[in-house]
Amino acid sequence: MSEKYDGSKSIAISLFLQSLKRQKVSGSTLKGYSTDLRGFFEHLRLKPPARTTESGGESLNISALEKVQTQDIESYLRNLAEKSLKFSTVKRNVAAIRRFFSFLVDQGILTNDPTKSLTVRPVANTALRSEQVVSVFEYLIRHQQGGNESDIIRYRRDELILLLMILYGIRQYQLSSLKLSQLQKAGKEVSLTVKKGFTVKLDGIVLQKLRDYLSIRKSNADTIFLEPLRKKPVDHSGMRAVLTELSYALRVECSPRSLYDTHLHLQQNPEERQRLLERIGSGSLKGTYGAVSNA
Repeated sequence: MSEKYDGSKSIAISLFLQSLKRQKVSGSTLKGYSTDLRGFFEHLRLKPPARTTESGGESLNISALEKVQTQDIESYLRNLAEKSLKFSTVKRNVAAIRRFFSFLVDQGILTNDPTKSLTVRPVANTALRSEQVVSVFEYLIRHQQGGNESDIIRYRRDELILLLMILYGIRQYQLSSLKLSQLQKAGKEVSLTVKKGFTVKLDGIVLQKLRDYLSIRKSNADTIFLEPLRKKPVDHSGMRAVLTELSYALRVECSPRSLYDTHLHLQQNPEERQRLLERIGSGSLKGTYGAVSNA
């Protein structure tokens, strides 16, 4: 019969591992689970104290475990994925965490299992990590600081293009056909119709950067993205030059595929998307030409 626990007590990780050992789980799996769980608890700042329980092993406070939410686990798994770990390694972490919390519920130590509603998605291989995305916008913003007028216009244009591709999944081939007349306002919200059945609501920071770009491009053309000198719509070769420059300068794969995969990743992780928007809008990126309101 399981012991009745209360929030003031602690549970040894070794008790969980011992239960797995009795189930004939292999030594390599036990070692992997032990490492995975300690990494998880350190991420949540629940690092076990440097002492042992009567049964041996490090212990965790039950009241702290009761506060662990599904989103805490998903945040940890995203952190692992952003470190470019293999998806198989992420899945092993999922298995360790699932079995640990299942053990706690089975033993009557916890009443709720935060892994029940856990969803796990592999990060696309070509998706840019958060810091790589930040480095792209730092580069584009930094090049708006000096140079001639056409360069400043071009880098503001390119910054806006990358925002549309990464945040909304607008494809490279769709950029040259985007029109100002496709913008629609409803109250305080502004939407852009990319094509029939595909309309995106522009975030405040993106709308402000669109206004900034239009204010200096010196053209009344309905087409949004123009070549600075020729005043012609940006074409395939122009976009390829933009992505090639970023790829070589930053040593990251800035391709239409990687940018779309990054969009899909951010779409699946709205909190990460929001953090990125806040960093761009706050003026905290290196070389930012000024903070922009997100209103």
